[in-house]
Amino acid sequence: MYFYPVVLKVLITSIAINSMSRYKQKQLLFSVLLSILHCNSPGRGLSDPSDAAIMNDFRNGLTNPELLQWPKDNDPCKWRCVLCHGGRVTQIVVGNFGLNGTLPGNLNQLTQLILLDVQRNSFFGKLPSLSGLSELQYAFFSMNYFDTIPSDFFDGLVSLMSLSLDFNPLNISGWTLPSELQSSTELLNLSLISTNLVGPLPEFLGRIPSLTVLHLENNMLVGLIPLEFTSLPLRVLVLDGNMLMGPIPLFGEGVNVSYVGNSFCHSEPGVPCSPEVNALLGFLSDVNYPTTLVNSWLGNSPCFNGWQGINCNTDNDLILTINLPYRSLNGTLSPALGRLDSLKTIILTGNSLTGVIPASYTELQSLEELRLEDNNIEPPVPAFRSNVNLHLEGNNLLYGSPSTPTSSPLPNSGDAPGYPLPPNWGASKSRNSKAEKLMFIVLPALVLFQVLLLSVWCICKKNRHGVRTEPSLRRKHSEVTEATSHQSDQISSVIPGASFETGSLVVSALHGYFSRSRAADQRLPSPNR
Repeated sequence: MYFYPVVLKVLITSIAINSMSRYKQKQLLFSVLLSILHCNSPGRGLSDPSDAAIMNDFRNGLTNPELLQWPKDNDPCKWRCVLCHGGRVTQIVVGNFGLNGTLPGNLNQLTQLILLDVQRNSFFGKLPSLSGLSELQYAFFSMNYFDTIPSDFFDGLVSLMSLSLDFNPLNISGWTLPSELQSSTELLNLSLISTNLVGPLPEFLGRIPSLTVLHLENNMLVGLIPLEFTSLPLRVLVLDGNMLMGPIPLFGEGVNVSYVGNSFCHSEPGVPCSPEVNALLGFLSDVNYPTTLVNSWLGNSPCFNGWQGINCNTDNDLILTINLPYRSLNGTLSPALGRLDSLKTIILTGNSLTGVIPASYTELQSLEELRLEDNNIEPPVPAFRSNVNLHLEGNNLLYGSPSTPTSSPLPNSGDAPGYPLPPNWGASKSRNSKAEKLMFIVLPALVLFQVLLLSVWCICKKNRHGVRTEPSLRRKHSEVTEATSHQSDQISSVIPGASFETGSLVVSALHGYFSRSRAADQRLPSPNR
């Protein structure tokens, strides 16, 4: 009854200990052998009604079900490509039949399923979830057209020994291996060739103690090869055609490793990267390995190889500037940059960086300018030297904003003793604050200036027209002339610069002091005196 799973285990182990150059030939031979053995054997027993309903859904999803010669009495346990035990479906083997259609989403309700082989057909659409299939040991979906993998696909596969999803265009925008896979502690063989895998290699794969064959070639994996992989009992590891970086770990003897077409700093295993490369790779990791930088940051010399956004001193190849504004970087600021002692300028304006500024940046003795405007940097801000130009405008979590008020005091507030204020904090005040202060200064000054102009105009107008005298106070011309001639010396002493003409008094007040002129007029003696 369970002969076929035993055969499968022997074949998988055989594949693992043989050279990987023959792996695909063995995989094809294995698939053909499995189909011949299983589909030429008679079915067993009567089906459980719930399993029968699920298998009927399976048949209805096919556009060419006649290829499988479904039994006339509709009992799937009598179908020669299905094996049952106690009326429960335990094995479905329809690989390489030329089938076309979709798989039912309720396949994971076949709770006694041990083997599922649908590889080398033309199935399309969404993969069925395998969640909860605790008895499942072998699942083969390779070489179809599945375009979506459910988020719970790997949940609860505690007995899984071999899984293949090769050459399916899963999640065209990319997908990552979920951590639930690490519960499959019996896993021997995992093959995910050309399945749009993205992101770093999961470290938890290095903690699956039984993993022997791992195929991850032709994906979009980034980052470093975890050192945990070197402790696995691996016999085959294929990582060709990805975007892996950093050093190549040194694996033990007898491990067939291939890593062609990646971006390692050295081509020889066991050779470490330069300290500068390690620091920049730490930065790259914390901003989630943006593709544009991964494709540019190649080799072991950022200066010689012209890494994008990295400027160097051409005389000694020391890194002077990290210039990556408006690159859609998301993640956190890596403390690793604090190891680049030659850094003078860091420009990361206009990204989506979060978290705090690492304290290690304050230890950069050559640092002159740090520009982090328009990000999402959080307090506290470490204290930099006074000669470091720190620009933090547009970080609402530091300054607060009307739309997103902060729940904690601002870093430069007297109510925030836990937020040390850098000596050069004034260099990073917001543009809005500067504009508001300028408005409060200029606007009152303009108003005051207009008031002064109006006052001067009124005074000038009043003095130009003179003070009218009442008719009773008017005197004859001869009387005024006589009075003024007798008092010329007195008037000259009161109003310097005054001059007299016959029959008239002309007073000119120096320096525009109109008030003095009026005072002098009041001191003139009356003609009757």
